[in-house]
Amino acid sequence: MFVRNGSDHNATAAAAHLRMKLGYLGDRVKTAEQFVKYCASESSITHQNYRVRLADGSICNAAEYFCGGASAISRGKEIARWSAIRSARAL
Repeated sequence: MFVRNGSDHNATAAAAHLRMKLGYLGDRVKTAEQFVKYCASESSITHQNYRVRLADGSICNAAEYFCGGASAISRGKEIARWSAIRSARAL
């Protein structure tokens, strides 16, 4: 569950909200880390941190929760980039 300004939101509502924020920021967000920092970490109006309620009922900071996924995405892109470079050099 995504917790925004003290209210719980399901995945569909959370995704819609974060897409709206991303659309507003446009090309200024170029990486997954920037998305977390500028879209998925806090309310731009109240500056309250977004939070995630996990299946076990515990609550964590959304930025910390999403940073694990953002780092994995960035690492995957970096690995793919270096693999492409190595493949091109092998030709």
